[in-house]
Amino acid sequence: MASVDRADALMLTGMTWSSPRGWAPLEELARLARISGPYEVRGSELQWRRHSLDGFESTPISTLALENDLLVIDHPGIGAAVESAALLALDELVPSGDISSWRQQFVGDSAASYSYGGKQWAVPIDAAAQVSASAGTTTFTAPRTWGEALARMEGPNVGAIPTKSPHTLLTFLGIAAALESNLHPSAHYLVCEATGIEAFGLLKRLVDATPNEHLGLDPIEILNRMQLGAIEYCPLVFGYVNYSRGPRPAVRFSNAPRWSNNRSPGSVLGGTGLAISAKTANRYAAVEHLLMVSNVLAQTSVVPSVGGQPAALASWANRDIDDAWGHFYSQTIASQIHAWRRPRHAGWIDFQTQGSIALLEALQSGVSPSAAIDRLNTLYRASLPAHLRK
Repeated sequence: MASVDRADALMLTGMTWSSPRGWAPLEELARLARISGPYEVRGSELQWRRHSLDGFESTPISTLALENDLLVIDHPGIGAAVESAALLALDELVPSGDISSWRQQFVGDSAASYSYGGKQWAVPIDAAAQVSASAGTTTFTAPRTWGEALARMEGPNVGAIPTKSPHTLLTFLGIAAALESNLHPSAHYLVCEATGIEAFGLLKRLVDATPNEHLGLDPIEILNRMQLGAIEYCPLVFGYVNYSRGPRPAVRFSNAPRWSNNRSPGSVLGGTGLAISAKTANRYAAVEHLLMVSNVLAQTSVVPSVGGQPAALASWANRDIDDAWGHFYSQTIASQIHAWRRPRHAGWIDFQTQGSIALLEALQSGVSPSAAIDRLNTLYRASLPAHLRK
C-alpha cells in the first residue's frame, strides 16, 4: 500500500479506554486510514487517547467531549450525554438507510442500546456481555445453571466474582435477569421485591464464597488473576476475547448461567459505541472515521486480527474468527443476544456507582434481604428524572 501525503490533513482526536481490546483496533485502523487502500480516509487523521477502565465507567461523557472529536462510550451514559448536549445525533449526519440497517448488522441489542429519545447517538464498535469464565488449566465442564455455578463456587476450586463498583450491582442484575426473563424496571423499583430478594440471596452466597484477597476486583483484574492461576472460576464477568488465547494461559469463556435449563442466560449488556462530540469543529471528517471503523470489512478483518471484540454479527458468526479466538464467540453468543440492557436516564451512572456500594455494604453487614432491596430501590427512584417518577 502506498503512503499518502498528509501534510495538510485535519487532525482529530479520539478518547477510548485503556484495555488493548479498547485501543488496539482503533489505533490500527487510524494507521490504515493514512494509507492508500480500503480503509483510507482522505483529508484527515485521527489520534487516539486512552482512559482507564474506572474513568471510562464513571467519567461523564460531557467531560470527555470537551477535548475530543470522537468518543468511545458506554450506552448507560447516553441519557446524561443527551441532557448535556455533549453529542451530535448521527441521524443528522449519516444516511437514514445506514442507520436503519444497523440493528441487523450488529449482534443482539448493540445498535438499539445507542438509540435514545428517538435518535441514534453512536454506532456499535465492540459487543460484550456478562459470561462465565474458567481458567484454561481447569478440567471441569462449565456450569450451565445457577445451581451448578453456586456448587462450583462453594466447592474446592477457587472462585470469585467482581465486586468493585459498579460490578456488585451488575452481577446482581445479571442474576435478576436470569431469574426474571422480562426484567423491566418501573417508576417505583429497579427490581421487584420477590426477584430482588432471591437474587440478593444468591449474590450473598457468591460474595461469601469469594476469598477476601479477591474481593474488590473489576473484571480485568479477575481475568488477570485467572491467567496467573489464582482464580479458577468466575460465573459472571464481562467477556474479554483477548484473554481467550496466549501468550499467557488462555481463559475459557462460556455462556452466563441460566436459572434453569429451559431459560435463557442471565446477563447484562456491555460493549462500546463510537460517538461524535458536539464540540468538534470537523464533524464531517469525524463521520468518515466513524463509518470506516464500524463497517463490516473493518469489523471482520482488522478488529479481530489485533484482539478487538467486534460488534458486527458477521464477525460473531465467522468460523475462522471463532476458531482463532478459542471459540469465544460461539460459546458466548447466546448471552450476547439475550443480554439485558440497563436504563439510560441521566441519573443512571451515579446510581450505578452508589447502588453497587450500598449493595456490597448490605451483603457484608448482615442487613436483611428485604431491607437491602428496599434501599436499592429507593436509590434508584431518586436517580430518576422527575417526569419518570409517576
